[in-house]
Amino acid sequence: MLSLDSFADQAALLPSIPLESATSYQNCLPEMTAYVDEQLSKNPNILDLIGGNPLQMMHDNHRHHGAFMATVLTLGNYQLLARTLPWVYRAYHNRTFSFDYFPLELRHWIAAVEHFIPTDRR
Repeated sequence: MLSLDSFADQAALLPSIPLESATSYQNCLPEMTAYVDEQLSKNPNILDLIGGNPLQMMHDNHRHHGAFMATVLTLGNYQLLARTLPWVYRAYHNRTFSFDYFPLELRHWIAAVEHFIPTDRR
């Protein structure tokens, strides 16, 4: 298992994306966030996945995730992502979000990017 420092060091080696792509992500963020909210809200097991928390907590998570990722992509600071992600994962799990929620959320974010950001701007 990688240490957090090793994980962050490896993340630093990832290539930056073009500023135009980060800007496209930022510009599409409201639509993408609404899409992720809608897709996850439709899941019949969503209350179990979010540990019985109100849907608004999940929606807030999506809004914060989108804004954070826009910052990471604009700055090209993948070490920031690597160092923050484990904390977020633990914090939401401690608030009774299921571990199964996170890969499902990520799949919906990927689908949102593919749907809303033109291929030539990804």
